[in-house]
Amino acid sequence: MITESKEQLKEQINMIVQRESFSSVFSGKITRQKYAPICFIFSGKSRQLKPIIKSLYQSQPAIYSLLEELQPFLSSFFTKSFLELMEEGNLENPRHTQVVDFICEYAIAKLWHSWGIEPSIVMGYAMGNYAALVLAEILTVEGAISLILENRKFKSLPNFYPASIVTGK
Repeated sequence: MITESKEQLKEQINMIVQRESFSSVFSGKITRQKYAPICFIFSGKSRQLKPIIKSLYQSQPAIYSLLEELQPFLSSFFTKSFLELMEEGNLENPRHTQVVDFICEYAIAKLWHSWGIEPSIVMGYAMGNYAALVLAEILTVEGAISLILENRKFKSLPNFYPASIVTGK
């Protein structure tokens, strides 16, 4: 449906209800020649993801293998396993919470990758920038974890120029 205003949309919906035809309504099957690009957006917060990751760890090989591969690296920083860290609601060190958030978001992206879902665009906000940078192959997972734990800013990365998006109101 193509419309110019809320009033016109209301009229068009009424015309559909009354089974009248008009030129701004199209029906039928649309076949795309190309797929629309997929964008992964990482918020940097994983509170809702934690129970999902815990469940997927047991049922999805992609999540299981990722977390198992990361455990030796994580053991050099933490005395607990990733799953134990994830279970703790309020970690003493906020950097540890940020590492958990990063790994949860990255793990979901790797799961989608294992299902054949590949992003054309990745974006992050706050700690979500790390997941986006790893998926864009600018950082390694280990490098991102190290930067989070060291509390280093992105400005220290060579050739990294963050974008700013400004919208007018």
